[in-house]
Amino acid sequence: MNGYRIGIDLGGTKIAGILVDAEGRMIAGPVEVATERDRIPGEILGSLISLVEELQGTAGEEVAGIGVGFPTTLDEKGGMVPCANLPTMEGVDIRRELERGLGRAIALENDANCFVYGEWCAGAGKGTGICLGITLGTGIGTGLIINGGIYRGAHGFGGEICYSPFKDGRQVEDVVSGPRVSHRYRELSGDEVDAAEVARRAREGDGNAVAVWREFGEVFGYALTYEVNIIDPEVVVLGGSLVGGLDLFEEPMQEVLKKHAYYYEVVNIQTSVFGKMAGAVGAAMLPTPGE
Repeated sequence: MNGYRIGIDLGGTKIAGILVDAEGRMIAGPVEVATERDRIPGEILGSLISLVEELQGTAGEEVAGIGVGFPTTLDEKGGMVPCANLPTMEGVDIRRELERGLGRAIALENDANCFVYGEWCAGAGKGTGICLGITLGTGIGTGLIINGGIYRGAHGFGGEICYSPFKDGRQVEDVVSGPRVSHRYRELSGDEVDAAEVARRAREGDGNAVAVWREFGEVFGYALTYEVNIIDPEVVVLGGSLVGGLDLFEEPMQEVLKKHAYYYEVVNIQTSVFGKMAGAVGAAMLPTPGE
């Protein structure tokens, strides 16, 4: 791949974009705009197109590719599958609308797949044959690279564990998420704060906060063990907002892995090189149709 490339991360809170070179190095950005996810699709996509045009102007030359990551997948007709983060976008043919607005072909991909693709191209998983990426934030997302390509499965949900059963009628995402950290802390302390504040309090010695993160590490360890045992990746790359608390949950996570992962000794767990912009980097590096 040659020349500058634009990557867009379309999320429920914000739309973020960057300009990178052929090696994934950030040249400009990030530039961001609020998604305002309850707006009509045309307005949301209009904001996205404006962001692309701004980055194209920064490039000063024709960009080689444009990629967009989004928090769901497409149905057999090309429409967006229902997604809580983008409730008004259900059924929208995002490729057709964006290509019409931009006048050129674009690459589209699920945001977790973009995350792992960016890390595989130029980050913590660079050059590996099998790279598993897991994002921890409002929910848990999974992306998988096998032999240089994104593995999507038969219906676009390959590797995803979020809806898998945990216990007591719950799903994995019910116990491995930022909202769960906040909810569990409220149960123990009576205070309602977000996961970042629970992390801050844990580092200051708040016993309830410490207990919440240890519990999180344990339940995430079980979820991760299933993925590791099934996929047997060369590297696992962790990203998302909750990874900032890794120092608080890594020990219990590793304890579960040590007990249940077949090849614990060679489980290589890394954190994202690109941080919150990993998805946009991955989107930028996607091959454009026909490229």
